[in-house]
Amino acid sequence: MPLIDQPIKTLNRNQLIYWITFVIHMMKNGWTHVAVWELRIFVELSLASYFIVEEMDVLSSILFHYGYTILMFYASVCLVLPLVTKRWNWHVIWKMPLALLLEFLVVCGLIIWVSMASNALEFSYTPNESLSVEIVNLKGVLAPFMNYIPFSIVYYVLIRLFNLALKSLKEGRLQHKMTSTLKRELWRAELNPHLLFNLLTSIRGLIDEKRSRTVMSQAIRLVRYYVHTAGKTISLSEEIENCELLIAINKFRYGDACFFNVKISSNLGTLRILPMAVLLLVENIFKYGDFRNEEQPALLTIDYHEGCLVIQTTNKIATNTANDSTKKGLKNLQERLHEYYREDGRLTSELRGNTFVSIVKINNIKHYTG
Repeated sequence: MPLIDQPIKTLNRNQLIYWITFVIHMMKNGWTHVAVWELRIFVELSLASYFIVEEMDVLSSILFHYGYTILMFYASVCLVLPLVTKRWNWHVIWKMPLALLLEFLVVCGLIIWVSMASNALEFSYTPNESLSVEIVNLKGVLAPFMNYIPFSIVYYVLIRLFNLALKSLKEGRLQHKMTSTLKRELWRAELNPHLLFNLLTSIRGLIDEKRSRTVMSQAIRLVRYYVHTAGKTISLSEEIENCELLIAINKFRYGDACFFNVKISSNLGTLRILPMAVLLLVENIFKYGDFRNEEQPALLTIDYHEGCLVIQTTNKIATNTANDSTKKGLKNLQERLHEYYREDGRLTSELRGNTFVSIVKINNIKHYTG
């Protein structure tokens, strides 16, 4: 299970992935390392020149000190620590100190060799006297070892943690995407038989009439539209066109007893919307509403103003329909809206006397291009 598997309110999952990737990139970037080392050397040399007044071979000391420090830092980060922590388990508790001890012994051997080569390790011997060994400035040579070890461990652990967090976030994003896809397919599977049943019911009463061929063509177009809308969003104008097909089919079915008005804003442009979002509201009216009253016809209105799309259906309640009959389909639609639009999309439904009103409101709809 991913370490981070819950929706994050303050930062979007994709934003977190972007920033963690950016931090890892900066921490691994060669120019970043050069800049950090330059800054550290500058600060240390500035302090050293302030406190140390004795003469010394400045160039050779600086080259040895920082060359040795940088070499051992990257040896720890790129070789020793990855080898020890290849698998995170309790063995790391004793493996890491042992590895650092071995590294320390290697460093000591390197120090002695370099010291002998640079006369920092002096041998003095005279007859009838014991051999004496004097290590000059050994403290200054060993100090970098204790200096780079903490920094290398901190750097390595941070990189490891950031990589784990990034992996967890990507797994969470993939899991969320797969869950969303599965939910969408389940919704489609649930709606598919529902819509087809109502279409076939509409056509059944016309099977012996000449106009049945026209209705069948319209039904085929509608089913084809439904089958091929597997993407996240589709053109709103295409959705409206298929809503009008569904209305036309039912007007064929009910004839003069079907009253359904449509009012659509002229500024919809190239807006996109979830498939079946409007069609489901229209189909819901034909299944549960009373659309046979000329004085109180069913109504679909679509309006767009200042980035907000409002879709509203109004219909008289059928006398033989239970109050909770429409809940399942509308609940599915509400879940789909929330899944895709989050807080920007919502569905509200209410009874106003003998009238049932459903309103889909989508804010910032132009941001959702699918």
